Amino acid sequence: MLKLSWVNVKSALVYGGLWALLAVMVEIKAVGNIFALDWQALANVGVMAFIAFVIVLLKNLFTTDNGNFMGVVKVAPPTK
Repeated sequence: MLKLSWVNVKSALVYGGLWALLAVMVEIKAVGNIFALDWQALANVGVMAFIAFVIVLLKNLFTTDNGNFMGVVKVAPPTK
């Protein structure tokens, strides 16, 4: 607990990227046209992706080597 590895950081980047992709697709669906997107909508997507990145980093930071979040709830398989 309270330590991060490069695998944790890369995992958080992947989750943030996937959330950004999902948010862009939802925004395109709402607007109806990819060329009608505005910068404010894309800035919102960036902020949401960053929040997802931070949440995953915090989850990894507070997960033990046994895969327990805060030592209580099992959220991941144990690491070797």
